[in-house]
Parts: sequence; C-alpha cells; structure tokens
Amino acid sequence: MHCLIMLDPVEPEMVVPTKHDVLFGRGRGPMHHEGNIQLHKIVAEHRKRYLISKRKQKAKIALEVIHEIHSLGGRFLQRLGKTSFYELSSPYDARQKVSHLLREPPSMLVTKKMLPTKMPPQIKIPNVSSPKMSPAFNELYLKQQEIFTEMVKQQELFNKL
Repeated sequence: MHCLIMLDPVEPEMVVPTKHDVLFGRGRGPMHHEGNIQLHKIVAEHRKRYLISKRKQKAKIALEVIHEIHSLGGRFLQRLGKTSFYELSSPYDARQKVSHLLREPPSMLVTKKMLPTKMPPQIKIPNVSSPKMSPAFNELYLKQQEIFTEMVKQQELFNKL
C-alpha cells in the first residue's frame, strides 16, 4: 500500500528581474524588456534549424537557446499572480516558451529593424485603382496592397534565416 505525504507548499522565492532576465507575460512590459529582446534575437538565429529538425532535435535546440540565455546571466521569470513580483519559472515552462517562440513567425519587435524600407525592384504591385471604381472597392484594394507588401517583407526576412 502506498502512502502519500502532503508537504506544506513552498513559498515561491520572489526575485527582482535584471536586464538579462526573460519575463513571461503579455504586453509592452515583457515585450520590451531587454532580456526578452535578446531571447527573440537568439531564437531568430536558431529558428530555421529548428523548423527543419526532427522532434528529438527540436528539444535539444530549445535547450541550447535556454543555455544561451543562462550563459548571459539571464533567468526565466514569471509573475506571481497579479502582483508586480516575479519568481523563477520551472525548466519545463522555460522550454515550452522557447519552443513556442521557435515555432512562431519572427516577432515584429526584432524584425522591424531588419525589414527592407522599400520593395525590391522585381516585385511590382499593379495599380488597378481608377475613378470608375467605388470608394469602398478602392479602400479594400489599398488595404490588400498593404497586406501583400507586409507579407512579402515577412517572407524575405524568413528566407534570410
């Protein structure tokens, strides 16, 4: 017969984030934190290799990214409830976060500086806007041009990885 022993829950150790730490969470705070920006840059360096790797290799690549953050003095921190305090995240949560970032398209936070400022000459977007078309159609067409332009920029960036 097995007996379960219930231990008192351990109080999480509150830590003060440094500029090298990766903060879990949403919004501008974590997104613009130096450690998170560094994480996105490291992930961008490993993304292409991750995407073409087999499952076991993907876990190793995620651990390499975590090791790089740790070697820079960074830790993975998560917020304690709705407070402004942080605690160390579990190694599992850190690997999940990194794996998720490796699967996702590049973050606009990192890519804005890398994107070309004008379209390459080989890509021409036809201008079919004319006074005979309704204003609603013209507005929709211009919005589609913006979306297409952004998609081309994202594809160029991905091809550089």
